[in-house]
Amino acid sequence: MNITYETEKTNPPATLIAGLAWISVGEAAKRMGVTEQRVRALCASEWKGRELAKLETPSTGGKAVWVIREDAHPGLARIKFPDQMRVNLRHLTDSQRDEHGERMAIYRQWQEACRAAIRAGSTNEKATEHFVLRMRVEGKNIHPATLHRWHKVYRKTGGLLDRRWESRVSESTSPMLAEIRRLWLSQSKLKALACWRMAEAKAKEQGWEICSYRTAARYLQTIPAGERIYKREGPDAFEAKAAPSLARDYSTIDSNEMWNADHHVFDILVQVGQKIDKATGEVKPIYARPWLTAWQDMRSRKIVGWIIRAEDPNTDSILDALRRAIESHGVPVTAYTDNGKDFDSQTFTGETKAMRWKRRLVKVEHDQERLGSIYGNLDIGHIHAWPYHGMSKPIERFFGTLEDQFGRLWDTYCGRNPQERPERLGDMLARGKAPKLADFVAAFDDWLENSYHGQIHTGDSMNCTPNGAWAANLSTKRTVTADLLELLMQRRIGPVKVGKNGVSYKGLRFGQFQLGQLLHQKVFIRVDDRDLSKVSVWMLEGKFVCEARINGRLSVKADHGDLRRGIAEKKHHSKILKGAHEAKLRIAEDLVDRVNRAAVARAEAAQQRPQPRPEPPFHSIRPIRSDLESQLEAVEAGRQSLPLRRAVGAELMSLEDQEKIYAREEL
Repeated sequence: MNITYETEKTNPPATLIAGLAWISVGEAAKRMGVTEQRVRALCASEWKGRELAKLETPSTGGKAVWVIREDAHPGLARIKFPDQMRVNLRHLTDSQRDEHGERMAIYRQWQEACRAAIRAGSTNEKATEHFVLRMRVEGKNIHPATLHRWHKVYRKTGGLLDRRWESRVSESTSPMLAEIRRLWLSQSKLKALACWRMAEAKAKEQGWEICSYRTAARYLQTIPAGERIYKREGPDAFEAKAAPSLARDYSTIDSNEMWNADHHVFDILVQVGQKIDKATGEVKPIYARPWLTAWQDMRSRKIVGWIIRAEDPNTDSILDALRRAIESHGVPVTAYTDNGKDFDSQTFTGETKAMRWKRRLVKVEHDQERLGSIYGNLDIGHIHAWPYHGMSKPIERFFGTLEDQFGRLWDTYCGRNPQERPERLGDMLARGKAPKLADFVAAFDDWLENSYHGQIHTGDSMNCTPNGAWAANLSTKRTVTADLLELLMQRRIGPVKVGKNGVSYKGLRFGQFQLGQLLHQKVFIRVDDRDLSKVSVWMLEGKFVCEARINGRLSVKADHGDLRRGIAEKKHHSKILKGAHEAKLRIAEDLVDRVNRAAVARAEAAQQRPQPRPEPPFHSIRPIRSDLESQLEAVEAGRQSLPLRRAVGAELMSLEDQEKIYAREEL
């Protein structure tokens, strides 16, 4: 089948433009994608009269041959624009263009072999047979029928495009495919078949051209993976799976320059207690996934402080982990935490989020953030992590290593979700393989020190153990006194208003008679949840007031005589000690305390603190000074001046005996 081209026969002969050349019939046929016979016909009928083609005798002699000017036809141009090309390859992918070029190379080799066979007196069939055998030797399995089919396609279209490629060109303009794309790219995550059926029903209503399901499936596969994840799974999944991540340069910071913290729930079931089945009376264990709260040094990746609890984490668990970290490794320069309410609480920053917004409009005279926060008093900077992006906290990488190297080794490993839960979990629980919480904590401590901290890490700026990296990059170790640390680790509540019964915390009331002079005023209180028998009271400007004990209750065994003697004793002390420093404390003494003086004083068990681990060598020590240190003497004096408490029913002591006891306390 010959291909004809429209020509302008009325155009006058044109002069040869500079840079154009005369080409042979074979070259013209190759550029135009037609046969040489068709080129000769155009030369005789059209181009000769316009001086665009002429007959020339070769320099070697022989019969004259046609030569054609390059501007005789747009198809003869050495560089063609898309509208000048018979085959448009712009819509093809790189792999499709490579396949098309390979097909064209094989086709031209076959045509040359056929022409050579004709000149040698053979036939096209034999030439094709020999060509197919040669291709098989080269590793290309081409069937003769494929070559003949390619010949028909080439003569018709001027190229060897696959019809499947051509069908993809129309898919982008098909209304039905556009509807399938819209339905499929949604967070409903519809199946491709469901989208095709819904689009087919709409196509019938609208009169659109209906495509097959295979065509729709091939079209959906061409949608980029990034767009598919963003539309079907959401922005968070796109950030985690497709968005490029930024690498941190840890070599620019020193040890203790920046700590980051977070919570993590173990993928392990641990026995945390027991319960009695009311139906059978059988004692059954209680299982839970313990929580880890940890502080990590970002330079060395060392876990400097941690705590494991069976209940959900909160501000108290963060405080306990931070206390351990400071006692063993010093005070950090900057804390890098997330935006959770437990990390961004008033205890750490000195203000709530609502108070910070209000402070933008109302100026306060005293530095409330510094006086009331742990970060402010310890001179710790605070940086918030990127909200809702767990990847922005480096400690998340430690949690992944923790589960891979420690969590999966336990028999009661339960996985992160039901899909990852091992089938053997129920059998392991029935056989009593769940560890006790104390044993689990001890195993974690051993793994952390001997495995994680003792192994060489190959991360950025590491190539050593976390212990070695922490010691090698510690230039200055900031320290704090034990008393100041103990005071700062108490939770700061307030401001609270002093009522007639003192201040209240968690339904308990403190300082009923001690805070009488501060009635209706606002104060701050510091609370140690491990000992709720007392709270320390502070003014808003940071001045210590007293340690207020919990309000007592009148014993049900106290009679009218006990009450009368208690009132008389209180009046007697008010008279003889009035005007003295001790008198102020006796006047404010709780009446209930005097009535219940016979009660036996409850001894408070001293809590043993874990000994800090041996410290690695460091360069220098820089103690941290806080504004609260000036109040430590007042706090200690307030503790020593608290009245004695005796058991109910004991005989009243004489004034001489009481004076001896007070003198002994002062010594």
